[in-house]
Amino acid sequence: MSKFMIECPKCHKYNEAANGLFARRSIPCPCGNIINVRNDKIVTRVCPNCGNTVVYDQSEGTKARCPVCGKQLVADGDMKKLIHFPCRTCGCLLQADKTADRITCALCGAENDIKAEVRKAQLREKGEPATIEYRGDRKTLVWRHPMTEFVFGSQLIVREGQEAIFLRNGEALDSFGPGRHTLELPAMPRLQEKLGGTGDIPFRAEVYFVNMLTVFNQKWGTPNKVSFRDPDTNIPFDIGASGGFSMRITNPRKVLGRIVGTQDDLKSEDLFDMNNGYFRQTILGRIKGRMAQCIQSEMISVFELDSHLDVISRSIQDAVNEDLTDYGIELPDFTVVNIVVPEDDPNYRELKSIHAKKVLDMEKARLEVNVHRVRNESIVADAETEAEALRIKKKAEADAYGYQATAEAREMREKGYTYQQETQRKTAMAAMENGGGAAAAGGIAADMLQLGVGLSAAKQVSELTKAALQPEADSAEGWDCACGQKGNRLAFCPNCGAKKPVSAVTWDCACGQRGNTLMYCPNCGARRPGADTWDCSCGQTGNKLPFCPSCGRKRP
Repeated sequence: MSKFMIECPKCHKYNEAANGLFARRSIPCPCGNIINVRNDKIVTRVCPNCGNTVVYDQSEGTKARCPVCGKQLVADGDMKKLIHFPCRTCGCLLQADKTADRITCALCGAENDIKAEVRKAQLREKGEPATIEYRGDRKTLVWRHPMTEFVFGSQLIVREGQEAIFLRNGEALDSFGPGRHTLELPAMPRLQEKLGGTGDIPFRAEVYFVNMLTVFNQKWGTPNKVSFRDPDTNIPFDIGASGGFSMRITNPRKVLGRIVGTQDDLKSEDLFDMNNGYFRQTILGRIKGRMAQCIQSEMISVFELDSHLDVISRSIQDAVNEDLTDYGIELPDFTVVNIVVPEDDPNYRELKSIHAKKVLDMEKARLEVNVHRVRNESIVADAETEAEALRIKKKAEADAYGYQATAEAREMREKGYTYQQETQRKTAMAAMENGGGAAAAGGIAADMLQLGVGLSAAKQVSELTKAALQPEADSAEGWDCACGQKGNRLAFCPNCGAKKPVSAVTWDCACGQRGNTLMYCPNCGARRPGADTWDCSCGQTGNKLPFCPSCGRKRP
């Protein structure tokens, strides 16, 4: 039986142990820990000479040699320089020099930061709360915190755009959004179920920080050509495409369960790198299939692809998102930036010349249509201008005539006789002037007879002149004007110049229609009785000619 010094994995103090058939398998340490000699005597250490991590038996003591360089692993004075801590992954006790930086566990292969693990081990021993947070770059999608044992009361800091999820035994439990959270059992109900409600000891779990922000400027390109048939000619062509997209995590639990697994972190290039990204084949397959399908369904010519990039981009984006939904990821934006056409293909060159000629013909026809349209618009504009000028001219003439008529009417009102009297006076004067000789008497008499004047022409002319020079007398009652002038005896109102209103003459028809004012009955069409003759205002009755034989006034 040989004795050796074995280190307690809890307090790191050395105790005496022995090898042999009847040696004790368990040794109580003064700290209260029970040392399992068979398990705890095998430890891992970094060789101080060559730097290799080796596993050695503590029972060898200072005789232990590095299997790589053959140098002594532990000197007599080195026993006080060694530090011990559990592996962050498997929990195996690791032994390393205080001056070393990192050590790899020989059992599970996990790399451990010595200073960080020693600090965590000290916190666990003291039971002091820690601050748990992650300050990483934008392209890191998932990051696992190195601490795996947590003390209740520790502070969890989750920043905007992050979500923290605790896992225990590989199962995702409680999650926390942005803010500062205190790790207590009431705030972690699902973990409380797993722990059984005990919160007085440190608990073992893993915490993952998931980046929920959108990651921009992700590039893509087709390594192979995309084959499709031109919808206009049914000729097959091969094209290439490239562009960019953005991505974000929408369901952190799906990402952890279906993508991350046991990884320490996950970056955007791990997912979408066009060389070896997880979703490389998914994206490229969707691009090739959906691009050809979109060109066929939308009837996009090979020469019009650039003008339909937005339609093609949306189609590919929808198809890719259908596949990524199951993994908790989506592409908010997907853009086809460039499409490479087969310039070396003779069919493409020939079809391109035909298409160019077709476009030129269409442009020429469009220009001709525009020329005709402009010409027609010019003709219409000229016609409208002429019509407007003619309208202005007619309006000016009408206004001038109206002004003249108004002036003449005003003059006649001032003189006190009507336009009809003036006309009759001028007619009579002209008849007298033309009848200056006895030889002309026969012709004037004939004219007088045609007008119904008769043999007393001289007397009638005298009466016409007198009637023209004297105002027309009205009835003894006179007439009232709408302006308020009452007892008017002239044909026009001396106050406002309004013409005397003509009272309508009504008659009753034999068919029973009463109050007729027209020449014929509107009911049966019968002619008004006595319509063959008319009575003049001068007193002449039973007139049958168009003009009164007494005063020459026209039949009303």
